Amino acid sequence: MGPNINQLLSSYGLFGLFVVLVSVVVSIFTQYLSLRRFRLEISREKRDEDHLTIEERRLSEVNVLVDRTLQLTAPSKEAHIETPFTIFRLQLENIGDGPVDILASLTSSRLLSSKHGRGIGLRSRDVEWSDLESFYWNHADYEAMFLGISTTKNMITTPDTFIRLALQEKATMRRIDAVNNQSILQRRAPLYMMYRVFLVALGYPMGEVWRQLGGGPPDPLRNVDTEQLHFLNIAQPNYMRWQAVQSAIGNLNKLAFRLAADEADPLGQIAEPDAWRFFLLRHRDFITPIPVSKGSVSIEVVADELWERYFPERKLPLGQPLDANAQFNAARAYCQERLQPFVAQWQQLKQDIALCKQFNTVSGYAPNAFKAVAPFNGKTPAADGYSQRIHTDPEYRDRWLGLLNEGYLVSRPFLRKGKNRYDASDIPSDPRTLEPYVARSHFFLEELPWHE
Repeated sequence: MGPNINQLLSSYGLFGLFVVLVSVVVSIFTQYLSLRRFRLEISREKRDEDHLTIEERRLSEVNVLVDRTLQLTAPSKEAHIETPFTIFRLQLENIGDGPVDILASLTSSRLLSSKHGRGIGLRSRDVEWSDLESFYWNHADYEAMFLGISTTKNMITTPDTFIRLALQEKATMRRIDAVNNQSILQRRAPLYMMYRVFLVALGYPMGEVWRQLGGGPPDPLRNVDTEQLHFLNIAQPNYMRWQAVQSAIGNLNKLAFRLAADEADPLGQIAEPDAWRFFLLRHRDFITPIPVSKGSVSIEVVADELWERYFPERKLPLGQPLDANAQFNAARAYCQERLQPFVAQWQQLKQDIALCKQFNTVSGYAPNAFKAVAPFNGKTPAADGYSQRIHTDPEYRDRWLGLLNEGYLVSRPFLRKGKNRYDASDIPSDPRTLEPYVARSHFFLEELPWHE
């Protein structure tokens, strides 16, 4: 049995007993406050986790309504020397609830032809994109009906033409191709052209809008400056990064690079979602000058040198196959020598895209495909080639985190308490949940009539 009241009084006296009781009460109250603070800390961390989860979720997909028209220009009175053109118009309308930036509209076209693809469409056989007749810029037949209509182009005209669609705003992009052989076109008319448009539209998650209005943890909706909604241009783009992406796209399609890489359609290699994601992570490789023995080299400089040195009239030789032209072959050798470092980076990008396509959901990547490491903190990446590469390849992990810390091509969640920079622990299982753009392929089959 413990001491009774009389024993305590005889030992401590009345005042001493009061002091003991106060000490006990203070100790209990202190423990209560400590427990409450601990619970509040857990609640705050849980709330931060909830907000991160909310930002990972795509609150509203980038909604862009797409339509198109195809036109063949009418022959003029000088039809014997005037080249007709095909004009493909892509009409866009923002039907979402926020601004939309157009990152890319990679477009190419092929011809539906049973003469080229015998048996397609018969006995219920599918007619696929690969079955259609193509006409690349370096087509072997220099008298073909088209030359280059199948080489993918970005319909954003220049890297300086920023394309943003406000709510309910409309815009039209165009692809114009010249007819190379009118007589063949007239004999085969009407033609049925299949256009493939790979459209990448970037929206703005609510987390980014709240951030720009001053919101932050623990509850961005409560501490955001709502008055700025009426006066501030929210969802500001990173124009410099947008321009860098456009410059990289343009450089891959420059004649100098196509000659150096010896490819008919470089942009066609990145015209699908995961290939595009790998390109975004490496796009700076194609705009940053590379040091060489004497100074540095860039795709832009070599592209200008090519035209000035070999084709001052800014047109390729007509009337013969390109490979039979000594001037063209000399230009190709010059570009291959000067742009070799960029071609090596391009080959690496293509290899990474190919490995992603070959990824097996059971066995994963092929052994020794790259120098893999264990995922950070034992995370389990999503079972696809892109997510696995971001989590287990240190180079791509650093590239992805670089874009995350920048906050344009990868949305920045609110930093957790005690952190001032994002690290690998902030990469979601599926990194695409923080990538605020939507990449889709659209196919349009259009009739191209001949004007009498």
